[in-house]
Amino acid sequence: MNPPFDPSFGGYRHFARPGTTKLPLFRGAPLIGGETRNFLDVALYVANQLFLLRGLVGPEVTPALLFPSFLLIPALGVLDRTLFLVARAEHYYVVLVCMTVAAANDLWIAGAKLTWCFIWFWAAASKLNSHFPSVIMFMMNNGPFFPHFLKKRLFAHFPDDLRASRFATLMAHFGAASEAAIPVVLLTAAATDNDLLRIAGCLLFTGFHGFIGINNPNGMPVEWNILMIYGGWFLFGFHPEARLSDLTQMPLLLAALLLSLAVVPTIGNFFPSKVSFLL
Repeated sequence: MNPPFDPSFGGYRHFARPGTTKLPLFRGAPLIGGETRNFLDVALYVANQLFLLRGLVGPEVTPALLFPSFLLIPALGVLDRTLFLVARAEHYYVVLVCMTVAAANDLWIAGAKLTWCFIWFWAAASKLNSHFPSVIMFMMNNGPFFPHFLKKRLFAHFPDDLRASRFATLMAHFGAASEAAIPVVLLTAAATDNDLLRIAGCLLFTGFHGFIGINNPNGMPVEWNILMIYGGWFLFGFHPEARLSDLTQMPLLLAALLLSLAVVPTIGNFFPSKVSFLL
């Protein structure tokens, strides 16, 4: 069945239309604190999309091309916190910052590696809860490639008891452990200059994210799993020479990365009502 609207996606149109709802950082402040989008919101959003498009079609991605978005994305976050989260700023913007301020000496690769490692760590940590087995239960039941004869085993007693079974719980724990192991394997490989271990780590994250992607998870941004594979191979597979210790050459960038990747998510885990799950 086709969705009752055309085209079947509307996010970019929502953010580009005056009068649509938003969640400002400073509610009630003149010009920037309204609960509906005004022409300033729309103009800055459209400008950022055009700058990103320019970088996408340009012959080379340079700091000069990224600098407008380096400024605009946090500004858009002040105007609308939802838009900041939609931009996946906890991941994409952090790497964009590295590419903007540390491209001259290729330190951005080390910064991106640190980002990838923390993303894996916190994604694994987010699975350490009582409801993730239910997520696995429905994801695998919806997966077109998951063996049909195993699908009923995901439930405690199908169709009378639709709670997650021990099998689903085991899969959930295995997934969390696998994701937590990815940065450990890759960082160990980098510390020991072990190429076989490095390739093993790359194959591990490829299998992990590929498995999620092909099972068509409900509500999951599959594009993110593809990026984690592509970025992981580029960063760890093809650039083993870039080490996290290189970031000490730019202490301000390292401090900003640790604030964004370690401090903010830690606070969010203790005060989830104050800090978004994405952050």
